[in-house]
Formats: sequence, C-alpha cells, structure tokens
Amino acid sequence: MKAAFRLAKSDEQAVEENARRFLVLSLGRLRGLPQKIGQILSMGDSETAEAMAPLTGAGTPLPFEVVERVLATEWKRPWNQVVEELSPQGLAASLGQVHRGRLKTGEEVAIKVQYPGIAKAITADLKLLGWLSAPLGGFRRGFNLQGYREELLRDLEEELDYVREAENQHQYHFLSQFLPNLVVPRVFGQLTTGRGL
Repeated sequence: MKAAFRLAKSDEQAVEENARRFLVLSLGRLRGLPQKIGQILSMGDSETAEAMAPLTGAGTPLPFEVVERVLATEWKRPWNQVVEELSPQGLAASLGQVHRGRLKTGEEVAIKVQYPGIAKAITADLKLLGWLSAPLGGFRRGFNLQGYREELLRDLEEELDYVREAENQHQYHFLSQFLPNLVVPRVFGQLTTGRGL
C-alpha cells in the first residue's frame, strides 16, 4: 500500500524511468526472444533505445557443464578431443554464448555455442505473444501480417542456424582481405554445426 502511494505521488518521468529499468532487468534475465527484442529496441537514439542498451552486453552465461554437453553432442566426442584449451567462462548473448579456446593445431578461436532448447523456446514465445501480431503500435490498413510473421520467423531461424552464419562469415572473411582495417575471423567449417560455430 505504501509503495502504491509513493508511486502515485512520484512524477511521471520518474515512474517511466523506473519502469524502463525494471523492463531491462527482466529482459536481461531471460534468454531468447525477450532479450532479442530488447536488443532490437536498443537500436536508435530514443530514450527507450538508451534504456535498452544494457541488453546488448553480456548476460549470465550457462554453466560450463552444459556447454561441455552441447559441444560433445555437436562434435560427437568430448570437446577436449577437438580443442586443446577452452575457457570455462563464456560471454552470454540472447541465443548463445562464446568461449575463448585454442585448437590442437595452435590457432586461437572463439567458439559460439547455442543455448540448448532455444529454438523451441523462441517458437513458444512467438506463439505466446501472438507472433507479435500488433507491430509498432498496432495494425494499419493493408498491413501484411502474415508476411510480417513469416519474415520475423525466417530471420530468427537464420540467426539460429550456425552453419548459415559460418557461410556468411566465410564470405565476409574473403572480402575483408581487400579492406585494410577490417578483420573478420576465419571459420573452421569442419567444426561448425547447427548449434556450434
């Protein structure tokens, strides 16, 4: 009751700022679609974009034991048969996390591991949200909702496909040779799978 009274007496700007902070904290604890939406909202120069900026940084990474299981499943053998060293501390993002490592051949690498079950979680989130059926404030006459849904799903599926990401990165790596100040890491295609890059 006291909190409600304080909220009613506080000015509108303070309430908005507190609501934004709460939303960012809540989205930051979640993985997948909620955090991805927060990251999208962080683009631009509005107050909302500024408030959502913390979501572009690292979240809480998965325990290393989970990462070990994912890599063993993807590589069909324990990670230490493929990689000489692998940092147990990962940098978390919305759909996966990255670990620093070194291959048996000596190359320093970044290993991106997708969160287990994240594809199903995103599909469930989209269904729960009605496939984000009211984009950018509501329907407009003539808005192609089905096309919007299909494009959103296609984009998310592409982000979840690490083989496709590796192909894109390989192309950028080739093109980066012609730009003096751009470095795009080389991809190790033989170690890339749908959930590991």
